[in-house]
Amino acid sequence: MQSIENLIKDSQGKTSDNDETTQSKFAQKQKQIKLKEMERQTSAKADALGLPYMNLFRFPISPEALSLIPEEEAYALRSICFYYDGVNIRIGTIYPEKEEIIDKLEFLCKKHHCNGGIYVISPHSLKSAWKLYATLPKLIRIEGGVEIKEEELRKFEAEIKSYKDLESKINDVNISEIVTLILATAMKTNSSDIHIEAEHDGVVVRFRIDGVLQEAAIIKKEKWKKIISRMKLLAKVKINVDDKPQDGRYTVFLQDDKIDIRSSFLPTAFGESVVMRLLKSNSIGLSFDQLGLIPQSYEKLNHEIQKPNGLILTTGPTGSGKTTTLYAVLNKLNKPGTKIITLEDPIEYQLKGINQSQVNPKENYTFANGLRSILRQDPDIIMIGEIRDLDTAEIAVQASLTGHLVLSTLHTNDSSGVIPRLIDIGVKPYFLTPSINAVIGQRLVRKLCPHCNIKHDLDINEKEKVQKILAVISPKAEIQIPNQLPIIYKAGPGCEKCSGLAYKGRIGIYEIFTMSDNVKELTSNGAPAFKILKQLIEDGMITMLQDGVLKCLDGLTSLEEIYRVIGKFDYIDSLYDIMVSDTIGRGIKISEPDLILGEKFAKDINSVNQEFNQLPNNKMLAALIASAVKVSAGDIHIEPTGNKVKIRFRIDGILHDIVDMQKENYFPILSEIKILAGFPTNVKKASWDGRFAIFMSQAKMDCRLSIISGGYGETVVIRLLTNQAEALDMKELGMRPYILNPIQKSMKRTKGVIITSGPTGSGKTTTLYSILNRLNKPDVKIITVEDPIEYHLEGIMQTQIDPSKNYTFEVALKSLLRQNPNIMMIGEIRDAETAKIAIEASMTGHLVLSTIHANSAVGAIARLLGLGINKQILSSSVECSIGQRLVRKICTHCKEEVKIEQENIQIIDEYLQKINKDIIKNYHLEDIIRNKKTYKGAGCEKCGGLGYKGRVGIYEVVEMSPALKKIIQQEGITDFEIEEAAINDGAVTMMQDGILKVITGETTIEEILRVVD
Repeated sequence: MQSIENLIKDSQGKTSDNDETTQSKFAQKQKQIKLKEMERQTSAKADALGLPYMNLFRFPISPEALSLIPEEEAYALRSICFYYDGVNIRIGTIYPEKEEIIDKLEFLCKKHHCNGGIYVISPHSLKSAWKLYATLPKLIRIEGGVEIKEEELRKFEAEIKSYKDLESKINDVNISEIVTLILATAMKTNSSDIHIEAEHDGVVVRFRIDGVLQEAAIIKKEKWKKIISRMKLLAKVKINVDDKPQDGRYTVFLQDDKIDIRSSFLPTAFGESVVMRLLKSNSIGLSFDQLGLIPQSYEKLNHEIQKPNGLILTTGPTGSGKTTTLYAVLNKLNKPGTKIITLEDPIEYQLKGINQSQVNPKENYTFANGLRSILRQDPDIIMIGEIRDLDTAEIAVQASLTGHLVLSTLHTNDSSGVIPRLIDIGVKPYFLTPSINAVIGQRLVRKLCPHCNIKHDLDINEKEKVQKILAVISPKAEIQIPNQLPIIYKAGPGCEKCSGLAYKGRIGIYEIFTMSDNVKELTSNGAPAFKILKQLIEDGMITMLQDGVLKCLDGLTSLEEIYRVIGKFDYIDSLYDIMVSDTIGRGIKISEPDLILGEKFAKDINSVNQEFNQLPNNKMLAALIASAVKVSAGDIHIEPTGNKVKIRFRIDGILHDIVDMQKENYFPILSEIKILAGFPTNVKKASWDGRFAIFMSQAKMDCRLSIISGGYGETVVIRLLTNQAEALDMKELGMRPYILNPIQKSMKRTKGVIITSGPTGSGKTTTLYSILNRLNKPDVKIITVEDPIEYHLEGIMQTQIDPSKNYTFEVALKSLLRQNPNIMMIGEIRDAETAKIAIEASMTGHLVLSTIHANSAVGAIARLLGLGINKQILSSSVECSIGQRLVRKICTHCKEEVKIEQENIQIIDEYLQKINKDIIKNYHLEDIIRNKKTYKGAGCEKCGGLGYKGRVGIYEVVEMSPALKKIIQQEGITDFEIEEAAINDGAVTMMQDGILKVITGETTIEEILRVVD
């Protein structure tokens, strides 16, 4: 080969006739050398970046690969997709370090379920590849050889604002354009189906938008024969057959999507009618997280689909979203190490990485036969389109029992009908109890258009119906029911955003249950659907109706839409009436007259006795509970003595005698209480523990019940549980800035232990809930384990221990760690093992909140040391320790200043003098201490004559500072020395906090001395 120099010399020695040819060859040679050098440099750059190099000059790039990145976007990114085989996607670029290119590859890989790679290419390589865009077809292809011009489809879409616009256009376009126009309108309005129905005077076009048919236009009858011929041609059915039903299918390929269109042709009295179902491939992008499940249902279903075997069944009428739910589940479970096979009729959407098979009854390839064949393919997960007969049902059940996770649908009205339906088909009950993981009942409801919805003022009947639906939600459902109904919205007049429909989009309403022991027993006994539904509600299932009403309260849809989709539910009304008196929703209804009487008693609790004993027996319990609610009592104590029965209320932590009830009235009330809790009235045990609900016009309250046999009869304690955890505020609880700041500082940590201490009834758990309220955010996962669950918090996973089933704090805590929460709350550290696990959790990236029985904040640290926690580990894991008590607040309505007694002056001054000087200065306490005053409550109607109303906390916080860590790690250190070190470090003791609350008029010195040792 000649060198460049020789080539130049030769060219100079040539005659003039060859000058032009020689110069042309030289230029080409020089260009080739430059291109080779460019490719060499590009290859070197790729090596330096650790990326593969590729030369795309004359590389065969398929149209499928090229079309993954649109031409304009390829120019903007200086990139091109040069390879796509359904498994791998490869992008070539001259700027491989750009984040936009990396993001584009990740998006494409996720969308198409592929592996991806970025290759370094030269500018010459890129330009030569870009030229291939000119070869892409400019048409949208329809399988079957028919083409629709892209510009026409886009033009129609741009012109159409609403389905109503079709009327003015459809009879003005030619026959070949009508199908394009109808498809464009359906796509523009997100219709799921197109109905074209021949009638006497014309052919009606209707679109199913968000599940509801909307009439759009009427086609002139003389055009219909030619139009339907074109539709048959597209669907590949016989054009000359018009007296038999026919089914066909075709696919519209768009630039970024494709739409499968299933066509059904049916002869009618006035000619053939056509229904076209539009199946968009991007619809399968709906993820499991986007189904619209409430957190409690989401957690339940997510847990069940992770199991390696069992049955997951969805149920509901046609068009209720069953298949969409199953596809969402499959999308979540679809991983490289899992083999998934589906058997469908028909295959509605193509799923990447999943083997999909379609039944063909004409070839005897039924669900049952297909399922037998599938099992020989050794799948991990199987989806069966529908269980229609005994053969399919039995094979599905057997597959679920032999190591396969089986998903399928069943046609029943609701989830409770699934088990009776399977038994009716012929499946043996003893096969169902171990095989079923979860059953999902569902419907799709339209969402209100957020741009035109309007407020809906409920009338008395509507309000009563909603409250009735919500009232029987079981406490086991862990749903926070609002005391007062929020603003509810209804469909507005319609607007441009929703095409005048007042609704836009749809969301699912669900009911999900798993096989509890009680449901298994009902299944074994062949119980009807009504009894199963009753048990499911008791077990904590939220019904579709209830889920829908809850979505109404969130402003997502309307009551009218929920009632329309659910249909008749008179039987549910009957069920609710039974539930209120007979199941977990059982409880006592407190009427307005009861509350008025309770209000009267609450004004002077010391004068209730005489009037109460004159009440009829059947009014006494309601009056007692109404009085307790109105006076904000925490407990009702009913204690038989020798001659009478003493009734006492615990108000603000103090027991007050309310009534000396006659002995003859005791047994009717005791029987009524037992019936409310579901206990037999003719059985006596050493102790009973249960729950029941209190139903009031605007609220529902849960009660914990304890009955213990004593010498004079059975003693009853009813604890009233408020559900207002969201209202708990740290400042309102009594945490002043000098207490609040160190706690907030600890709350900002991502790991560590925050512990509260004090005796029973000192408000420790309430403090933890107030901390959780502040920490509860959408991006933080919080799990609690409690005994019992006292408050219900939205967005927090709450669990309850059950020692009878060996589900202790220790066992629960180990399980919680596998859920990988950010924050954990443990109801109580009771033993060394729980303490050890809590500390270990705090040191491995979790913030742990808990309580411990100790007298003070320092005592809590000593208690942990006593449980065997190493000093060094403890000092590095505990963020702060909170000691607390609850004291009664002076009634603000009858509060009056009193002179400070001499002995109290000495106590007050002694504790105030010990407060750290920096605390006094930093929190501006000088004037408060200098102008100290004391107060008391004189007693009035507002406080029932007690002088106190409500309670406030007094606190101390020991923050684990570097100085305190050194003190704790010393040998032989005493609690007193730790406390002194904490005070020197800026801590305020409970007594000091209490004294400060005394001299600011919040409580009395007597209260402080009563609760603090």
